[in-house]
Amino acid sequence: MNFKEWFLNETLKFSDAQKVQGKLTDYKPGTFGIEIEFVPTKEVDEARARRAWEEYIRNNDETLKDNFKESKERKVESPEEWLNNHPKPKREDFDNRSDYTDELYHKIWKDELYQWKQDKIDNSSDFLYAFWEWRNDLNWEDYLDKEDFLDKTNVKADIALAGKILEKVGEKWVEGDSTPTEWGVGEDYEYIEIRSKYLTIQDIPKLEKILYKLKKSVKTTGGTSAHVHVGLQQFEDFNMVDLLATVKLIDENKMYQLAGPTRESKWALSKQKVADFLFEKIKENKILNDTAEEIISNETLKEIIKSIETRYLGTNITAFTKIGTVEFRYLSSLILNEIDEFIEAIQYFLMIPYIARRQDSVKLLTSNNQPIYFTRMPNNKVKISTIPTRKSGESIDSTRKIIPPTKFQQRKEELKAQTKITSGKGYTFELEDAVNDNNIIAIENIINKNPNDISYIVNYAFQHAIDYLNMYIMKHLTKKHKEIISDKAIKLAVKTAIQSNDPKLIQFVRDNVVKDYQTYQSLNDMLPEKLRNTEEELMISDLISGD
Repeated sequence: MNFKEWFLNETLKFSDAQKVQGKLTDYKPGTFGIEIEFVPTKEVDEARARRAWEEYIRNNDETLKDNFKESKERKVESPEEWLNNHPKPKREDFDNRSDYTDELYHKIWKDELYQWKQDKIDNSSDFLYAFWEWRNDLNWEDYLDKEDFLDKTNVKADIALAGKILEKVGEKWVEGDSTPTEWGVGEDYEYIEIRSKYLTIQDIPKLEKILYKLKKSVKTTGGTSAHVHVGLQQFEDFNMVDLLATVKLIDENKMYQLAGPTRESKWALSKQKVADFLFEKIKENKILNDTAEEIISNETLKEIIKSIETRYLGTNITAFTKIGTVEFRYLSSLILNEIDEFIEAIQYFLMIPYIARRQDSVKLLTSNNQPIYFTRMPNNKVKISTIPTRKSGESIDSTRKIIPPTKFQQRKEELKAQTKITSGKGYTFELEDAVNDNNIIAIENIINKNPNDISYIVNYAFQHAIDYLNMYIMKHLTKKHKEIISDKAIKLAVKTAIQSNDPKLIQFVRDNVVKDYQTYQSLNDMLPEKLRNTEEELMISDLISGD
């Protein structure tokens, strides 16, 4: 099998990701987001622990006394120990019999042994006082399970801790769900979850700093998750075959290995379970009931995927039908112990959709090894079958939905057409490059070399600068060649400023481009109050006095 065949038909091995990325000449990853859970700080409920300890003492008094008797704190020796430490006197050790007899029956030997026997009764006040003193010094955690008395407390402090980590690296955050521009921190059932804003690969260095700080500051387990959402907004025609191809391509063996043995698989079900759910829903929709293959619309397949009741899939495709992302749920937040591999996994996930779009057909296996094939067909339709099926013979692009071009694409085509019209002028491309490079000297050189085309050059450069919102070049041209700029170019600048709703661009066009009072005032009214000119300032402006 050559590289192209492997590339289009097999699982994308995690270890091959960099090699494959080098083959993707159009690879421009979009946005992604992460969700990291951690265990909240738990403290002992002192009152509940004290009541439990008092009850334990009442119910285990005799056991504790036995422990006391065997402890080092009890000073009285056992008979064996006492006799070893106080051997019976020998006659030869004494000068006379009288001294020997006194020693033999002295309290130092006989009475001490008797005293030990008395203590054995364990009802003397000395014993009880000694026992109570010993018991009061006991640590209840040696007898009761501390975990039984830990409660989730001070959630606000845990949320604030995560917030401070984000602030230290210059990130804004809110309590609760994240926004496209702000991180979010909030409760997620029994855990605390950090939810990122929209991220791109340019944010990875800062993300690494956040992850390293989290690693040092919070507790994670196999039960706390680390999810990655991959945005697909860069693909306006991303369809359901693309989506199922992401399931097929994922290297689940590597993902489960990264997740580790303590990650419960019920939170990240395998691609076989995805196939199970799909097959069940396909049958519910009376598809493939009497035939081995059937062609349905992309929208019908989308509704089938949307009807899957669980989101606990390793590759959660239901997220696409609801929020437009693919969610990869395989990892636990123990991955914070392997941050480099986590970053590699994120980059791997970002690449999957690009390869998915190149798949002609997707084969998924159910838990019973029942194959299901999803094959692209013309007019954005999908052939579903339970047997190997012939490909449509059409190009992959022709099997996608025909989507009207965006405004950006329309403008791009207009610029391309305009370039064709003016391509007879040898300096056109040189002029565009000069505008794109902010090279004022190059623009003026073109003007000086072509004195008969000054009006055309200035207006062409000005309009090109408008198209790319290049205020630097626009400012130069309006300052040096304002009298040459055409009404058509001015109208284009005004229209672009209004559509952009960008205060800086509106203010620039107001102050440097427009020539009539009515347009000036209209743009002025669009600006925030602090940027507006007052009526008195309008009346004394050079613009108005010129009229």
